Amino acid sequence: MSNAWYTICINGKRNGFFKSQRGVKQGDPILPSLFIIASEVLSRLLNKLYEDKKFNGFNMPTNGPSINHLSYADDIIIFSSGKSYTLMKIMKCLKDYQENSGQMINEGKSCFLMDDSISSKRVNIVAGILNFQRANFPITYLGCPIFVGRKNIQYFSFMATKILQKLDSWQCKTLSNGGKIILIKHVLSAIPVHLLSICMPPKTIFKQIESIFANLFGDKGDDEGGIGVRSLQEIAESFSAKLWWTFRTAESLWTKFMKAKYSMRIHPMARKWNYAHSHTWRRLMKIRDKVDHLIHWKINKGNSNIWWDKWMGTGKLARLNTNTSINSPLHQYIHHKEWDTNKLLKNFPLEMVNNIQNIKIHSLDHRDIPIWTPTCDGKFTCKSAWNAMREPNHTSLVWSSGDPGTPVP
Repeated sequence: MSNAWYTICINGKRNGFFKSQRGVKQGDPILPSLFIIASEVLSRLLNKLYEDKKFNGFNMPTNGPSINHLSYADDIIIFSSGKSYTLMKIMKCLKDYQENSGQMINEGKSCFLMDDSISSKRVNIVAGILNFQRANFPITYLGCPIFVGRKNIQYFSFMATKILQKLDSWQCKTLSNGGKIILIKHVLSAIPVHLLSICMPPKTIFKQIESIFANLFGDKGDDEGGIGVRSLQEIAESFSAKLWWTFRTAESLWTKFMKAKYSMRIHPMARKWNYAHSHTWRRLMKIRDKVDHLIHWKINKGNSNIWWDKWMGTGKLARLNTNTSINSPLHQYIHHKEWDTNKLLKNFPLEMVNNIQNIKIHSLDHRDIPIWTPTCDGKFTCKSAWNAMREPNHTSLVWSSGDPGTPVP
């Protein structure tokens, strides 16, 4: 872009013009694409570090993806060991990227995090190599608190604070009851949705937010049947269902990492609860029994589990076998696109084998297809998950057409 001219305003007055030599105008639609191309260079430089046998990356699950960074727009988190050679290689990548792209790292906003058990001597060595300040957990990244250990209420208190700040900008006392309902349903309830899709706050936070909603009406609040406001906890559970659906059906970096860490040798439905596991995995464990039976598998190449996945109309078959913790894919019972009757008879009664043989095997070239049974098209939606899992509340009340504040039974 060499045909544009710019001027600078100093104290409200224009002071000459100068011609541009390169770059694009602010708001140019090609700008995001150029940024992504440049960021891809940095991503590949970091991934290429694994070719160096001396490079010691962050400890990852065996057979899982090797991850040394996650990036979103101009934010990036780099995972690494604390070894000096590894850190110097990473800094060299960042330096080369700065020199070739013209983009600079904001050292004032950059930091590094280490476990509290690391010695101060090692921390000083790392700080000297990186030239960043050390930060302590918890931190906030993309609006989500990242912490170590138990969930603390103070990590999520900003959710209620944001809602209160939003209310301060409204003259709520002048709103009618109908206006307050619109404010709650379409403005205030939407504020925590992003965070609820990522992590599950403590129940106290839900109570605080519901208390704020109730105070708008000057009483203890109405249930969903009265004013039609959905429970935030039920919304959070529908997002938990979405996480489970994604974990079970998608082939993303996150699902590959989670499967390698928690269910490489055992089916996730057979995995036992453990408090030492991450908060995200425990969230999945809490929701799995409510959601997994709603997923039906259409058989193609037979990668579904014969015991734990719902591929028959009768539900899961794990109840018929006490040794069902191992992964037993369906393709072990399929031979040349036909059911292997001899193998089936070793595990199932004759009547069930006859029913299984009536199930069509569609294609051996594709993976089994997950079908979300609560919807007509088989695709997952949070709304259908919310409807499928929620507990019915009290009888709904209909607002009178004359005054939204007066319910009519």
